[in-house]
Amino acid sequence: MKLNVSFADLQTMVRRMGAPEVRWRVRDGRLADPEFLERLYKGLVVEPKDVDVDDDGLFSVRGERVLLYIKETNQDRHTLLYDTENAKRFHVADCSTLEAMRRQGHFNMRYVVTTKTTGMFPVFATNHMTGAIDEIEAPLKVCRSCLLKIRYKGYGGLNHAKKRDVWLAFDVGAFLWDNPTKFRSRPLHTDRTAPMPGSAPDWLDVVDRYRRFRQWACDDCGVSLKGHHQLLHVRPLDGNRRNTSLHNLSGTCAVCAPSPLPDRVFSAAERALAEKLRTDQKIR
Repeated sequence: MKLNVSFADLQTMVRRMGAPEVRWRVRDGRLADPEFLERLYKGLVVEPKDVDVDDDGLFSVRGERVLLYIKETNQDRHTLLYDTENAKRFHVADCSTLEAMRRQGHFNMRYVVTTKTTGMFPVFATNHMTGAIDEIEAPLKVCRSCLLKIRYKGYGGLNHAKKRDVWLAFDVGAFLWDNPTKFRSRPLHTDRTAPMPGSAPDWLDVVDRYRRFRQWACDDCGVSLKGHHQLLHVRPLDGNRRNTSLHNLSGTCAVCAPSPLPDRVFSAAERALAEKLRTDQKIR
C-alpha cells in the first residue's frame, strides 16, 4: 500500500528555524528488531561479506557492534576450556591476523558473530583420538592483534608484561558498552526523546542500550521483560545521570526497583504484570 504524505509544513518550520538538514540511513533499511537482537546475542552464523568494518576498524552487523569468531576450532576440549593462551581467539576488529587468513585463503569459512557479554562462546571441540565433535561453551580470549589494531588502552606501547595484563583483563561486556555502533549522521533525539535537565545528552539512548545490553532482564531477580521493556527501569547508582559508565547503571523490574524512585512511578497494574512474569518464569 502506498501512502502519500506531505511534510511541507515541517519543512517550512525547519527553514524558519535555520536548522541544518541531516541525512541518515540504516544499512539494511530498518532498525534491528528484538528477534534479530536475540539471535545475534546467541550467535549468528554469517558470511564474511555480511560483516561491516566501521571507520574505527571494529565489526558491526546491521548497525550492531559484534564480536567475531570461528566455531569450528579443531581443538580439543581441554585446550579450549583450560589452556586459553593456546586456544582460538575471538576478534573485535579487522586485524592483521584476519588479513593473513585472507591471504592464505582461509577467510571463506563461515563465521559466528555475537553480542554476548559473558565471555563464553559456543564452539565445537574435537576429540582427536576418536574424531568425535562436541559443542561446548569455552572462555575464549580476545585476539591480541585486534588490541594492537585498535590501540586498546595503549596496547602497542606497553611492555610484554603490561600487554599480558591488559589482554587478560579484557572485559567483553565493558568493551561492547564503551564501543557502541554510532550512526554518524543520525539525529540523536526527537521532540519526545530530548534529554531531561541534569542528564547526559544521550541519556535515553543509554537507557535503551542498557536494556538491550542486559537482554531486557532485571539485574536483581533476572526476570525477562522482553516485550515489556517499560517494566525495566534503568538508573545510575550514584544518582548522576551524566555518569553513564556501565558499572554505574542498574536495571530493575517493577518489583525489584527501589521505592520511591525520583523519576518513575510504577502503577499497580505494572507491578502486577511484573509479578506475573516472575511467577511464569518460576522466579521467587
